[in-house]
Amino acid sequence: VTYGVAIYSSCLEHLWTMSLALLSDMRSQLVELDKNIYGLLLMEFGRAPALHREELALLRRFAAEDARLPAETAEVSVASRLLFAGKPKLAAEVLLEASQQRRWNAASSRLWVDCGSSSLRLAGAAAPTPISGRHIKEVRLLDYVLRNAEAGDVASICGAIERFGESEWASHGLWSKAAGDSKAEVLKLAARCAPPGGTALEIGTYCGYTALQIAGALPGVMLQTMEVDPVHAVIARNIVALAGLARRVDVRLGHSRLLLEHVSEGPWSEMRFSCVFMDRWGSQYLDDFSLLETSGRLMPGAVVVADNVFWTGAAQFLWHMLVRGHATQLIAVEELATQHADVMSVSICGGTGMTFAKGQEVAAVEAMPPELQCLHEESEKMRLRVFGGGRRKVLPEERAAFAERTAASMRHALS
Repeated sequence: VTYGVAIYSSCLEHLWTMSLALLSDMRSQLVELDKNIYGLLLMEFGRAPALHREELALLRRFAAEDARLPAETAEVSVASRLLFAGKPKLAAEVLLEASQQRRWNAASSRLWVDCGSSSLRLAGAAAPTPISGRHIKEVRLLDYVLRNAEAGDVASICGAIERFGESEWASHGLWSKAAGDSKAEVLKLAARCAPPGGTALEIGTYCGYTALQIAGALPGVMLQTMEVDPVHAVIARNIVALAGLARRVDVRLGHSRLLLEHVSEGPWSEMRFSCVFMDRWGSQYLDDFSLLETSGRLMPGAVVVADNVFWTGAAQFLWHMLVRGHATQLIAVEELATQHADVMSVSICGGTGMTFAKGQEVAAVEAMPPELQCLHEESEKMRLRVFGGGRRKVLPEERAAFAERTAASMRHALS
């Protein structure tokens, strides 16, 4: 039995003390820690406000030793989650303790105000944390936004992210992973077409840019956004807190397949989604959409936007939407910073209640033309290259060539 399996099993049984003891034992045995193990524990702690102390201790350790995140980001992450859960006093306690230890940033200040707390005398600014590690791109982004954006101003924060992407990521030929520029415009326009009375869902938060765009396009609407990478989730919570949106944007840490099973917990128990944005690897979109479709959590007429449908190969998802009769439009866009050509899909879901039998889902996928099935399998191989153990790059030229084949095959299949 591996440590990962043992920790996962103890989490399922809510044996939190045992989980943390196993984590400590891994360290003492010099076993290399996988951030997925951290993510699993943090996901489970995040589902229960009563475990916020355990979550904070674990996040502090993760931020300092593995993620190389500034220490104060851990407190902001936990306090923002508590504020969303309707626990402003607990959130203020976490922030007060952070201020006494000089763990403070611009997001902390905004979050303190949103907790309804009075003015606070700080013990002095914390020494800046050297930026290094595997997530240097994202940590530098957060640092830039905290120093250059105006707290409480969504447009200012999104503008800072865009400027950083253009000046830093583009100059190094890096994929920004933030759906900016024309993509953001498509997303906002689509979100405003969502039927009233529902909530919004994002699958693939990254650093929070599109979460802010959706929240800005839908004033007063609650948004649940899911992110599997614990570093990205912590950064996104800091950016959401800086924007003053911690009370209505819930950044959930964990894999969508696990989180969607618990999508009705807490404040979300009686809510259905009127707007969904999917922004992870395209070959996985159908898995997520099918969970929503069969659970009845989608409102009739819900707007579903999917990013990178050619770039990362969402042929299976697109075919499913067409077979189901969901009105779908493909829109040509460009990537932020790199200006690579890309395609987004926007669908309007029909039906009443959006519930279908699982046998029907399988039949629809099985009816997909062989050439689209081959593209789906090729996309899965690329995904495993990028996110598997070897973490090998897929070059932009490969992605572009794959996108062209996907476009040609979709045109042929539709004809």
